[in-house]
Amino acid sequence: MYSALARKVGVPPALLRAVQLTPHALVRWEPEFGDVDLTDRRFSISSGNEEQIPHETTDTLPLTVAEAVSAWLTREAQRTKRAKGAAVRYGKAVSKALLSWVAFDLLQAHKASPPGPWLKKLLFLQLGLTPPSPKEIARYVAREQAAKLIAANKLIPSATVAARVKVDPSNVSRWRKSKQFQGLVKHYAALAERPKARPTRLIKNPSK
Repeated sequence: MYSALARKVGVPPALLRAVQLTPHALVRWEPEFGDVDLTDRRFSISSGNEEQIPHETTDTLPLTVAEAVSAWLTREAQRTKRAKGAAVRYGKAVSKALLSWVAFDLLQAHKASPPGPWLKKLLFLQLGLTPPSPKEIARYVAREQAAKLIAANKLIPSATVAARVKVDPSNVSRWRKSKQFQGLVKHYAALAERPKARPTRLIKNPSK
C-alpha cells in the first residue's frame, strides 16, 4: 500500500519508510518557516521514535513523520474528492480506498498520544465530515467539566460552575434544563458511586 503512494502521490520514499517503522519520529524542515507546501522543502528525520502530542493546527508544518505523510495525503484526498471516477481509474487521482487504508494504519500507530491535526483533517475528509471549530471544542469540554462538577455536588450554584469552566452562567442554567445534559450528569454520578476495586494481594502472609 505504501509503495503505491510513492508512485501515485509522490510522498518522499524516506518518509514512507520511516512512517512504517517510527511514525512519531520528529521531522525538521528547511526552511523552518513559511507556507505549508511541502513539495520543495528539504527535511531530516530524527533517529528516535518520540511519542508526543503534536500541535493543534494545520497552519504550520507537520512535526512528525506520520503528520508529514498525512499532510501529503490530505492534499491528495482533496484532489480525489474534486476528481471524477475516471480520474481515479486512469491513475490521475488516488483512490479513496487507498487513502482510507493508510489513514487507518496511521491512526493505529497512535497509542500514547492522540492523532495530530493533519491526520485528523485526513480522517474527516475520508468520512465526509466537517471538523469541529475551536469554539465548538471548547464548548464541548466546558459541558463535560460542568457535568462532572454537578455530579459531584448537585447543589453547586450555576454561577460557581460557570466560573470554573469559564462560560457565562446562563449557559450552565440552560444546560441544567437539558435532558441530554442531565443524562450526562447521571453518568458521571454513577461512575463516582462505583466501588473501587480492592488491590490484589501479590505477597502472601509469610507467617502462614
